[in-house]
Amino acid sequence: MRLLGLATLALVAAGCQAPQLALRPQVPAPPPANPAPAASPDYPVVFPDVLEISVPGNPECTGRRLVYPDGRIDLGQHGAVLAEGCTAAEITRRIADAAGVLPQQVQCRVAAARSRFVYVVGAGADHPRAIPYTGPQPVTELFERVHRLAPDVHASEIRVVRRNVARGIPTETFKVDLAAVRNGDGRTDVILEPNDEIHVAGDRGVIVAAFRSERPRP
Repeated sequence: MRLLGLATLALVAAGCQAPQLALRPQVPAPPPANPAPAASPDYPVVFPDVLEISVPGNPECTGRRLVYPDGRIDLGQHGAVLAEGCTAAEITRRIADAAGVLPQQVQCRVAAARSRFVYVVGAGADHPRAIPYTGPQPVTELFERVHRLAPDVHASEIRVVRRNVARGIPTETFKVDLAAVRNGDGRTDVILEPNDEIHVAGDRGVIVAAFRSERPRP
């Protein structure tokens, strides 16, 4: 009987505590420490990029979607939509067609550009640093996206090396004149392509060191 009484008291105490737990306010999850950089509007997605999709009132099409190896994204009962090589705007129209809604009702963006990289090579780095490629952009814009240029970087030499292996043509090398770019002359500010190598020459490798926190996660 004594054990039964103790068990009864325990159940009563638990019952009194349950409402308190239910009423405890929910604390939102903190934002990621290193949010993914935004992809440019003309970035063509491929596997294994990740899309963020929102279609109000249609949970089958809402949420994060991986671009699968076959180039498609899964929309549940609405089937699979081809996303390979398409921009977010083009995918938006395809999702709207599949879901039977207006394109204005669909929001689609690249949540994680994980398929392509550019590489930074130079003094101060023990091996090339891979930086996510988020679409065509000038070299200096990439530096601004990843890390502000240090004050003494203007004396460094920057070259972009494009191997062109898949194209079957000779390697191209472009020299970026930082001083000219800063003075408004962007003719040498090369528009980057996937797999480009950015070679930085400098006594302290200031730019390369800034990329150490940007290595892609497995």
